[in-house]
Amino acid sequence: QDFTVTVTNTDAMCSASATADLHIDVFDPILINLVSNDTVICKGQSVPLVTLGDPMFTYQWSPDIDIVNADTNSTIATPQQSRRYMITVTYGDCVPHHDSVWVNVEPVPEVNAGPDRVICSYDTVQLYAGALPSSFGSYKYEWHPGAYLTDSTSVSPVFSGDDAAVLEVTVSTPAGCFDKDSVAIIVHPGKFLEVSADTGVCPPAEVLLHASGAESYHWTPAYGLSDAAIAGPVATPETSV
Repeated sequence: QDFTVTVTNTDAMCSASATADLHIDVFDPILINLVSNDTVICKGQSVPLVTLGDPMFTYQWSPDIDIVNADTNSTIATPQQSRRYMITVTYGDCVPHHDSVWVNVEPVPEVNAGPDRVICSYDTVQLYAGALPSSFGSYKYEWHPGAYLTDSTSVSPVFSGDDAAVLEVTVSTPAGCFDKDSVAIIVHPGKFLEVSADTGVCPPAEVLLHASGAESYHWTPAYGLSDAAIAGPVATPETSV
């Protein structure tokens, strides 16, 4: 508001007057509009902090951690953990105004589905999706494909398929922060061994036995065999066996 001040000297001996203009800024109580609402982000993302107010005000964000410019009305923050940012607005001797916004930071999980697995058909294997940081308790799990799994949304489902498969697991937070990993399951046929057919001989005689389809062999009883730990030992039975 503008004022004009006139000073007059009314002394009997002399008289004089002076005039001056005076401008006084009169503000209502400090009013601002904190545009930014409480929000949730993934770790590593940035969030704008926006306040609308008179440019003559002084603005200060606190704490001034992970923030681009703490002494402006609008800035950008990249918090590494959940944090409440407070804006303090001042002007001269006016009562300061405060407001705040909560930024919830969810982790981007590091997922490990474990080593590849080897099983036989008709067998089962339990899988496990490890996620770091393990202290976060709201992870969601999704295995794909979900066939032959007891529960495709479990952290540790059981696989019971008869065919080899590559399973991918996606671990996510409520805000959508996610990571993926995969595990291969090699399935060997459950019925893989072939052996010589039954036969008959007149002793003393030698019979060449034969087995195939395995990685190692162990014949029993070992008596009368040239080598009980090979695929094709020679047998010299004295009685039926």
